[in-house]
Amino acid sequence: MNRIRGAYLELAPELEPYFVTSAYDDARGVMSTGGWDTFPTFGGFVTTAGVVAVIDAVVAGVVVSLLAAQSGLVGLAAATLGVAVAIA
Repeated sequence: MNRIRGAYLELAPELEPYFVTSAYDDARGVMSTGGWDTFPTFGGFVTTAGVVAVIDAVVAGVVVSLLAAQSGLVGLAAATLGVAVAIA
């Protein structure tokens, strides 16, 4: 995203006041875009990629739990397996 913003600013430098995050792909600019400079602990989970990863993990855990229950595991064992997959 930083490189795309940088390309936009090369084409139209007058747009710079309208960009809120960095147009540079150095470490500071990447940290700012990822949200890691303001919330170093949880900022990465607020990005689109972080939210998608959490949703994917939950869906994978539910699917594994349902498959385990269908294959004969008791409720608590199937749920535990599902939680383990989601965390992994």
